[in-house]
Amino acid sequence: MAMQHTIRGSYAPMRSGDVTTDDTALDGETAGYTYHWKDKPKEAFQLGEEYNKCEIIFTAGYECADSTDNADASDGGNFAFKFYSYTENGPAEFVADISGTVGTARIADSTLALYVDRLTIASQQHPEAVASKDNGNNRIAKLVFDTCGFKYLYAEGYDVSHAPRPWIRPI
Repeated sequence: MAMQHTIRGSYAPMRSGDVTTDDTALDGETAGYTYHWKDKPKEAFQLGEEYNKCEIIFTAGYECADSTDNADASDGGNFAFKFYSYTENGPAEFVADISGTVGTARIADSTLALYVDRLTIASQQHPEAVASKDNGNNRIAKLVFDTCGFKYLYAEGYDVSHAPRPWIRPI
């Protein structure tokens, strides 16, 4: 008889810090990047084998991992990211274009260190559906999708006035 195993993963930051300025577009010309997998941006997150599916949440104005309060977010602030995936020896592939709104769900005791409570998927080209899950009542919104065997995932911020930071965990 086969036994099923569930990974109990915690959230990990997808970027080394808050995204405080817009990234240069991954278009092979303005950014100087090609679509070759060896030319992926340094902030591309390497997915382990436990990442069959993943969920991504966003914080604004707070470093969850080291508990350093960088409070500078405000309720109603907007941002936008594009996600790209990479497989070794393959090109960068567009996953989804999402926008979000900072809510009032607080991190610790700060009214300016907040979670994102709304995510909207503007477009997607992933082999499997990308979904936005919202717990309602100004709680924490999540982006959920199958990683389809990709090795790296890159979150490119292009409207980041409220310094969001993506956090990923396997599900």
